[in-house]
Amino acid sequence: LDCVEMPNNTYGEDLILSGKMKKLQISLTTKVTKDRLFNSIINWTPADGVSVTTRAHKIYLDKLCNRMVDMVTAVVKDKPPTSRLTALYNEISEHVSYCQKKTPNFYGRKDTQYKVKRYLWDHSTHHPIVIHGNDGCGSMALMSRLARESLRWMKSFPDAVTIVRFVGLTDASINIRSLLSTITDQISLSYTDTLLNPIQQTSGLSNRLSDLVQIVKSNSPLLIFIDAIDNLDSTVDDCLKLNWLPKKLPGWVKLIMSCNTKSDVFTKLQNIYPNSDHFFIEIPPLEESDIDRIIDHFVISRSLPLTNEHKTIIKQGYTPTKNMVYLKVCLNESSNGRGKFRHQNPIRCPRMQVK
Repeated sequence: LDCVEMPNNTYGEDLILSGKMKKLQISLTTKVTKDRLFNSIINWTPADGVSVTTRAHKIYLDKLCNRMVDMVTAVVKDKPPTSRLTALYNEISEHVSYCQKKTPNFYGRKDTQYKVKRYLWDHSTHHPIVIHGNDGCGSMALMSRLARESLRWMKSFPDAVTIVRFVGLTDASINIRSLLSTITDQISLSYTDTLLNPIQQTSGLSNRLSDLVQIVKSNSPLLIFIDAIDNLDSTVDDCLKLNWLPKKLPGWVKLIMSCNTKSDVFTKLQNIYPNSDHFFIEIPPLEESDIDRIIDHFVISRSLPLTNEHKTIIKQGYTPTKNMVYLKVCLNESSNGRGKFRHQNPIRCPRMQVK
């Protein structure tokens, strides 16, 4: 911006402002190419400066906005597109990394893990398995643990393929189309070393998934873990009606899903797979010994002192809700954030209403 009506462009008597403006102009011309500089001369109105109520100013602002849109569009179009294969690898990496991050300090739920292990080994079953619990029960950590442990459980099948997705973790895992697209691409790449032509419709992707699982052989089982399917974007293709789910799977293809017990998706799953109660596994509350281990790990990892009184109060905060988020909040609230527990003041366990 240059005020040409002022004598010698000095911006009145403010020489400091004048100097700063000149430096800015010089700096911009060295960093912005000429084709991206916008020049226009307008009359400045004393009352409003630049106002859309003035016709000349409105024309100027329209030209400026259109020019900005054209330049931004050009930058986007000039950006080299990410190859489909690279995008798939990035997607897989995001979910695998998150899975590894959630599992190192996992405690408890041994019975649930054993049930899933038996399911993976049972080739006579042809239904998915559903892990369910209420908000904050730790389903995401459990699904991460199951996916990681499956590599050890299936070590006698070195060619087994494990696919893990956490709904909502990435842009490609929010809606059913992109989720099915990356899953089917990963299956195709794993078993045929090729990527099939992309499909945009959910129905087509569902059919492709049903076709691909048929090429899986018994010596190379396929394990698919999908966490929180009830969090899929419900506005896309009525995905929460679950029409995209395979009705029957080969014995060496295993689908492990998780959802909230109180969600409509859970009820829908029970209708899709009737008489399969043993395939619906509810996440149990943590045992007291597991709570002790979690608290001890938290204290040791942060070099915090802990008395039996502290531990008792924290456990009392967790017990009524059986909520892992609540337990974590209690632990955080019990510390002042500087490596010390509050000895002089009572430990504050916040009251939370879990819906």
